[in-house]
Amino acid sequence: MVQREKRYVAVDVRFSTEGRLRPLQIIFDKGQVYKIDKIKDICRRAADVGGVGDRYTCMIQGKERELWFEDGRWFVAAKGATKRPRLTHKEPDTLYLSPPLYHPIQRYFYCQKGDFYMVNENKIRILYVQPGKYPEERFVVNELHPLQQLVGGDIQAVYPWSKDNVALICNDSGKVDGLPLNRCIEDYDVIAGNFFICGFSGEEFCSLTDKQLRHYEKLFRDPELFLQTLIGIMPMKCTPDQYKRLMQERSAANRGER
Repeated sequence: MVQREKRYVAVDVRFSTEGRLRPLQIIFDKGQVYKIDKIKDICRRAADVGGVGDRYTCMIQGKERELWFEDGRWFVAAKGATKRPRLTHKEPDTLYLSPPLYHPIQRYFYCQKGDFYMVNENKIRILYVQPGKYPEERFVVNELHPLQQLVGGDIQAVYPWSKDNVALICNDSGKVDGLPLNRCIEDYDVIAGNFFICGFSGEEFCSLTDKQLRHYEKLFRDPELFLQTLIGIMPMKCTPDQYKRLMQERSAANRGER
């Protein structure tokens, strides 16, 4: 009986205008490319080689093959080696074997208004949260200057959720600089100015998984207004239109006081 093992692979994908993901071809470690001719079925299943994800039953060169999508990464049940190499994670979208037998790179395509954009491996997927707006998914260059531009200054990384491998990146001097209050982080603090949520692996920032993105998008879904009360600042959820209207009223009131 052939022994199978879980092997991560690079996959070229396309998003339809309805947001549906469609794998186009599989790229193996030695440059082998297999075009997917047809998708016969998509369902969520547990794989015999470990893991739970969306199983794509594909037709490749006239044969039925299974491709799995789990937490933002693709894998197949490949024929195992006689001696299984040790796996060590170095980067979020890169898996190295020791000794290095292959080096797959996860490729993403981003669909916006019907156009498709390839996202290079030096970009990470984040959840970007601005005052008075709904959060949005973004792909950003994982370098200091672009990350500083997102928050408008020097960055500060905080970790309010110790059980999850995510970081909150905000402006280091947001409150001192008088940036608008953004969201209240329960049992932590109120964040001033723009911030974003990303994953982290060791000392490196990395992409959010699908599960993490859904969780934090729901957590920060609604903008928040902050009202001054006798017992301190009180956050109140609102819509972007309500936030904009109140900010305009406050601005008009401040001009009247002058």
